[in-house]
Amino acid sequence: MKGDILLVTVGMLLFGAWFCFFAKDILPTYYDANKINYVSQGIFRIHLVGLSFNNGNWIYICTTLKIWTLATVVLYPLAGIIIINCFNIALWDILNKIFLIMILGGMVVSIYIIGKKYE
Repeated sequence: MKGDILLVTVGMLLFGAWFCFFAKDILPTYYDANKINYVSQGIFRIHLVGLSFNNGNWIYICTTLKIWTLATVVLYPLAGIIIINCFNIALWDILNKIFLIMILGGMVVSIYIIGKKYE
């Protein structure tokens, strides 16, 4: 149980830290001139089919990713602690996969919504 929570928390913390400290706020000008559906900055690459990245939506996408990743760092372990202490570990074993699907799916859906809104 600790391994699952620790893996998700550390992974999201690393992505959140990258977005907070290393992600560039402005994309090169060719993103505005062309419809490009991926962004590559250093070791990070995000590719979303059907969404064109540009300077109009990139800052909002970065903000959304910061919020999702850092909220997951806090809320996922908290949900695990509450469920395990109030109920039992068997319930957490069932619910943690559902939580992960909801967290990651919600993050992708929110990026699409925000990206399309400001595209």
